[in-house]
Amino acid sequence: ARRCARRGGAGRAAVAAAQVQEELELFNLTAVRVIKQSTQQMFVACNTWEQPAYSNFFASDMDMRKPIGDTTLKMWQRDSTENILYHDGKDVVCARLDPKAFVLGELTDPRTAGLDDVRLVDVHMSGQAFPLNSLPRDYEMPAITCMCQDRANRRDFATCDDNKMVSVWRWLGTDAAEPQKFATKVVSGCLPGFDEIHAMCFLSEDVLPRRITDKSGKGLAMLLSQNGQLTIMVCTMYQGSHHIECIVAVDVPLDDVVPIAQSDGSRPAQDVEICFFTTTHSERLLTLGGGVVGGHAIFRLFEVQVDAQENLRLVLVEDPETKEQPIECFLGTPGLCITSLLNLPKPNLIPGEYDWLIFGDNKGTLYGFKLNHLDGGRYEAEDRASGRFRRSTHTEGVAIKHLVGCYGEEHNSHHKEVQKSCLPYSVFMNKVALSNKTFYSLGEDGILLTWNLHSDGWRCSSNSHFQREDVVSTHCSRLVPNILVRYDKASGSFQCHDTAKNRQARNSVAGGA
Repeated sequence: ARRCARRGGAGRAAVAAAQVQEELELFNLTAVRVIKQSTQQMFVACNTWEQPAYSNFFASDMDMRKPIGDTTLKMWQRDSTENILYHDGKDVVCARLDPKAFVLGELTDPRTAGLDDVRLVDVHMSGQAFPLNSLPRDYEMPAITCMCQDRANRRDFATCDDNKMVSVWRWLGTDAAEPQKFATKVVSGCLPGFDEIHAMCFLSEDVLPRRITDKSGKGLAMLLSQNGQLTIMVCTMYQGSHHIECIVAVDVPLDDVVPIAQSDGSRPAQDVEICFFTTTHSERLLTLGGGVVGGHAIFRLFEVQVDAQENLRLVLVEDPETKEQPIECFLGTPGLCITSLLNLPKPNLIPGEYDWLIFGDNKGTLYGFKLNHLDGGRYEAEDRASGRFRRSTHTEGVAIKHLVGCYGEEHNSHHKEVQKSCLPYSVFMNKVALSNKTFYSLGEDGILLTWNLHSDGWRCSSNSHFQREDVVSTHCSRLVPNILVRYDKASGSFQCHDTAKNRQARNSVAGGA
């Protein structure tokens, strides 16, 4: 990966940094200092090394006029495994999720149910996943500072290390019987050469020009700092090369808080917290959110546009007259910070073209926004379908740190869809979308609420309280949709929570590095 990135990388990095600085000099921007950010993340990917051999069934005994039998689907799901990847801001740790205990109802020992084979993954050097406590003492690997997953192909990831190297790689999986197998495969890399990269996000092929997709390029948006100014840079990543598509400055208006004084007389700096940087479900909008420390919430929407000459650009979404963001009127409370975001597919009950966004804030409040797509490239939050979740029972004043989408409510929720699609289970798992009628919200105090969509709106159907309050990351399984996996920092372990039966199973093997 490093050889791939450094092939002409020094010259390209210098040119890129100069290009960003030239763009920024056109703006009189507020200097910012990102002092807090949510670096703990969890991802889920299919384990390709342990896929069952039921694919032979399609080539021989299958009648395409008939759906796949329930027994075959159950066996396929039972014999597959899934990898949980956890990034703590420095290391990437993976665990193996075996669905047998949950699919067959054989949950006999809660200490060993579901999760095993915890490893430390070297994504930028060797591509191997080392069992914990087996890494050679003199082995060094760079610290991974940020990480993201491609929503369209969930085997593809991008990471940045403390040397500012960006790598795009594919997850292969882990084999419990052969731990020396490669866990990752490098696709492309680059050396941007900027002060700091805070977050990254893949752009969908649906919004990229054909000149990129025809060459199997990947669109990657990066939130970075250059000389104290916050910017977004979009790069296209190819095998062995990269190209800068566009650069957009992110201005943070001066707030009522006392900013940091600058010795050179320049504009004062603001301390900001970046909590999310991702695309909406329609893939047309890039979202950035968080808050100014001690000040107001930050939320920015950028539309991904392609002109007639196939030039890609990001355009800030705002009212042409008032210059306000579509949901800015909802976020004017002093001291507010948007701590979590969930982009759900459109509910079937509500027709039209729109994005459905759910926010959690540092005061324990949930918000839902129906962002309508209007003619002329305009976007507007619909007042009647936007606002606070009035039925929320989260503790007032306690931040909602995690909003978690799910892929179903029972272990066999996917079976009918797989039968209709006639796809192999692993292919279906790589493409399956989030449920548009169920999600979970987790407060910093350990209270987990389950939300379901009804004809009269969202209702909280149940709540749980985890014993520990130090849950730093969560994700729902795609292979077993009713299982919510979380990483508990206090105990240093991965844990499973069966949302269908409201029970907990904790792995006895530590997951921290």
